[in-house]
Amino acid sequence: MAKLIKILSVYCVLILFTGGCATSGSGEKNPTVNKFTESMSLMPSSFEEECLKLSPSQTLDYKFTSSGAIDFNIHNHGKKGRTYVVHKDGISEWEGVVDPAKLGDGYDKNRPQFCMFWKNNSDKQVKVSLEYTVTSR
Repeated sequence: MAKLIKILSVYCVLILFTGGCATSGSGEKNPTVNKFTESMSLMPSSFEEECLKLSPSQTLDYKFTSSGAIDFNIHNHGKKGRTYVVHKDGISEWEGVVDPAKLGDGYDKNRPQFCMFWKNNSDKQVKVSLEYTVTSR
């Protein structure tokens, strides 16, 4: 049931991101900002993955903290397999920005889905707190 709720939540987020930017009366585009926070528990030897569709006109600003060391990556599922944008092992916090427009050929543009991935390699439960913002320019 929890997996179904998570899948539906991600699906709803994707629907929100398909809209265009709002415009002001002067014709200038105002960025659309969607902020999210999430907490998760990773059991020993388990992982969690959060995937988002990002267009070249969007950025993902993220940060997380965890109660123990975990492996973290952000990757794109392309036709030729995974392309890693970020890959860090044994960390308990990290933050950064993913901007598809600046990745050039570093990902499959026909499959613009980026996945944040956390893996707990320890024998103890780890709690992860995540904040991320998707901004449409």
